[in-house]
Amino acid sequence: MSPASPISYATSADGVRIAWRAEGEGPSLLFAPPWPVTMASGSPWPRIVTSTFGGRVIYFDRRGFGNSQANVEHSPERYADDLEAVADAAGLTEIVIYAAAAGCFESLLLAARTSRVTRILLAEPILSGSEWRLRPETRSILSLLDQDVTTFWRVMGQYAAGWGKNIGALAGTAPTSNPGDIRALFDALGSCELAGVAPLVSAECLIVHNTGDSLVPHPHSAELARLLPNARLLLFSSPDRWAQDSAVADESRMFFGGENVPPPPRRDAEPLAPGCVAGLSARETQVLSLIAAGKSNREIADTLVISRSTVATHIHHILEKVGVSNRAAATAWAIRHGLAASRP
Repeated sequence: MSPASPISYATSADGVRIAWRAEGEGPSLLFAPPWPVTMASGSPWPRIVTSTFGGRVIYFDRRGFGNSQANVEHSPERYADDLEAVADAAGLTEIVIYAAAAGCFESLLLAARTSRVTRILLAEPILSGSEWRLRPETRSILSLLDQDVTTFWRVMGQYAAGWGKNIGALAGTAPTSNPGDIRALFDALGSCELAGVAPLVSAECLIVHNTGDSLVPHPHSAELARLLPNARLLLFSSPDRWAQDSAVADESRMFFGGENVPPPPRRDAEPLAPGCVAGLSARETQVLSLIAAGKSNREIADTLVISRSTVATHIHHILEKVGVSNRAAATAWAIRHGLAASRP
């Protein structure tokens, strides 16, 4: 891989200067970061992104943060403007995006505006900014700005890594010391709602979500997958919020390699089991019987010779079809309907 290019500046629609740089050579990918992450923050995201894409990756600092212009206006529309300005400055005609958490907001807003955005990988998207903004932990962290910006960033880094986890490089330089830009960004993200935007997106989308991450509930991703016209949802589970699932990484590489995302499956897309209940397919019935037998996702994957991400996706569909919210309730449902004793 070629060394990182020097920092350059793109000019957004309102004249704000956005810092960006590129790493690598070949086809280009634009990385839309979660909001606290800057090019200098030492986060795990570059490692994660380059594990799924082998070309030229374009990174940038959000307005108000890092090397980008500070003391500026913040809004979801401005963030989408910034994303497009960086794409233009980097010479992109077709825009392919890897978006993480809050970076999914501006990525989908831009995709709803222009067909130049052709593919987006959405990592743990937040469907409702207002829901996120009103969480007790979000409000508590923001209140620290009234006391000390350094303490705010230390707690924010721990929140991003997961409570009790090693925050590593996130304990380093703060992305900004300007409380005004921080508050304005919180307010801007709190106004983002993707339910009305998603149906307008024509780009192929791959949604990846770690169900073990408590910061972003995976029902957000499931609902977004339902709303997007061309989306596929991949679920996996790990207590490490920055974990890499090998099957998901493989499918992400295939996605960025240009393979089409299949359309959302019809309810009858898979063959139904004989005497099927609740519209469960044959495979879903197999998975449910193994859940009822107390098998873990890993054990189910090994038994059926499928990936753990595929197991997680089947479980999501099962819970949705039978109208329950967890494995225990699914087991009770299987017992009531005579499926617990069946074997794959």
